[in-house]
Amino acid sequence: MLTKVIFFDLYQTLINVDASQEKEGKKAGFEKIIIPYLQQKSIPKPEASLVMLHYSNELQAFYKDHDIELFQHSFPAILSKVFSRHYGLVIPETEIGDLLYEFRKISRGYLILYEGAREVLEVLSAQYILAVASHTQGIYTERELKELDILQYFKYRIYSSDIGFKKRSNDFYQKCLEAVALDPKYCAMVGDNLYEDMYMANQNGIHTVWIMNPLTNDKHKADVEPEASLPVESIRELPDVIKKVLG
Repeated sequence: MLTKVIFFDLYQTLINVDASQEKEGKKAGFEKIIIPYLQQKSIPKPEASLVMLHYSNELQAFYKDHDIELFQHSFPAILSKVFSRHYGLVIPETEIGDLLYEFRKISRGYLILYEGAREVLEVLSAQYILAVASHTQGIYTERELKELDILQYFKYRIYSSDIGFKKRSNDFYQKCLEAVALDPKYCAMVGDNLYEDMYMANQNGIHTVWIMNPLTNDKHKADVEPEASLPVESIRELPDVIKKVLG
């Protein structure tokens, strides 16, 4: 039987996450997690309190050399550079991972699976290879998939922070196709973003299924007609839709 792959966007497609207070949440994450962590490492509070400024400067330096529309920074890489350059700290990767997941839990709001999402993944994983294709920081998304008990359904996990490209870049989807080593005609992309998930996947020859989410419907406009669409509250019907799209 010919192998076929389904790429999944995660947030607002399978996972409902509160991103409404992103800027304030990030500030809270630095104040409640990163600054106390530096103080535990014997960094005086006045110096530790400058960490968000140092991070912002390093982030700006990265995007000075990289188009912000197309390239994706790595949160742990930039934070590690800040720790090393400004505080003389070299932190093990596992410790950075633990730290940033605590940061993520402070900075985000709720995180829950949409009703029926796990059952759909159970059904589809028995028939297709499933892959994550997400614009995110992999260091915390990987742990969120474990927290939600759905990590096991995905054979491949492609995160923008890990490959260095956002979904607005064709390179993102080319990296996805390289990872699964398949012709795009045997692949489908499932996501809520008309431009990044539907238009860009279509540009790279990948079949498309649009998950219509009222939280994001009005935000993403693109000159593309997805091959199929499904309201997020009807996600249990996805296996039948995928069967039609992938034949």
